[in-house]
Amino acid sequence: MFDVDPTLSIADQAQRQSAAAMQYAQLNPMQQATYNDSVANATVAAGVGELGRVGMAAAQGQSAETPQQKMAAVKAQISQALQGKDMTDPEQVYPVIIQTLQAAGLTPQAMAAVQEFETIKRNRATDARADRTQARLEAKDAATAAFNEKKLDAMKPTSKLALDIAAYSKALAARDAQPEGSPERATAQKAVDAFEDKLTRAHKIVAEDAGDRIVYTDQETGQVVREVMKGIDPTSKYRTENQKKAADALASSATAIEGLDLIAEARRIAGGATGSILGTGRDMFMRAFGVTTPEGASAAQLKVLAGVLLSKFERLPGPVSDFEMKTYNQANGNLADTTLPSGDKLAALETMEKLFRARLARSGGSAPATTPAAAPAAAPVSAPASAPGLPAGVTVRRRG
Repeated sequence: MFDVDPTLSIADQAQRQSAAAMQYAQLNPMQQATYNDSVANATVAAGVGELGRVGMAAAQGQSAETPQQKMAAVKAQISQALQGKDMTDPEQVYPVIIQTLQAAGLTPQAMAAVQEFETIKRNRATDARADRTQARLEAKDAATAAFNEKKLDAMKPTSKLALDIAAYSKALAARDAQPEGSPERATAQKAVDAFEDKLTRAHKIVAEDAGDRIVYTDQETGQVVREVMKGIDPTSKYRTENQKKAADALASSATAIEGLDLIAEARRIAGGATGSILGTGRDMFMRAFGVTTPEGASAAQLKVLAGVLLSKFERLPGPVSDFEMKTYNQANGNLADTTLPSGDKLAALETMEKLFRARLARSGGSAPATTPAAAPAAAPVSAPASAPGLPAGVTVRRRG
């Protein structure tokens, strides 16, 4: 009559208890005595049943712990064993959990923890490879940007690099004007050595005498920064209209080459990126649990590349028609659209490359004839911080 149903709310339970009390009050003394006897007998039977379970377990040499008590004891052992461990390092945490579960006879939970540990180790290795690849790409981008900046700087008449190049060229001309073996030539050689050392230390430029010209090469990339004909002042030559056009074309080439490199990178990623409505839904579902799929990671990279490419396309010098801009924006949007298949994304990249080259040609710049394509790149998968294999209440935090 007075039983408590745990599935009911507190208000419903109170109402049910109140109704039971009213029913009990309406019983005659004999009925109340009979009810009290039945409740007492049920209580005694439950106690005898529990004592019987404990007695049987003891007789068989088994533990009388309930599953809940056993799990609570295991959790306490794990917490004690993990004291002093780095909770962000799975290599320190999981072996302790697995050994404790195995010792307690919880084989299914121990196997689940082993599988989870292996998954985390694979994902950490994938993350490390992705980090190394990203670092190499960033270093390459930084070196390319620094070289392009240096090349442009060498063409500006008032820049420190251009002035040092001019000073070196003049010092070299002054040395060559002196007879071989003369004291004057030896003195002039010291000036040449000083300017050459300055170019190396301040600008990381190596100057090479190529007969009728001086070739200035970037020490880090090995690419030619500038060539200066002997007997010509590099700073005065820049002021001609042709040199200004050449500088503009160089700026266009630098921006376009960076854009075409990014398009090549996007081609490598596009084949492995999410490309369907179902795939987009899957990615959203997995993100709700803190997991990024390889296809979703590639799709996120494409969105970032699309934004960077749009910025570079807008910065290209020279006129652009409304039609070209509209066409580029549409292709750019298709590249970032996770519901479109990889074929549509590759077609969008082809359109973007053609528009890049068309604007570059109008500005007088130049770029490589083709951009390389390669197999789709795999993206890192983020592992969840905890999984069902661990006992309830035990959580492993990921590093970083």
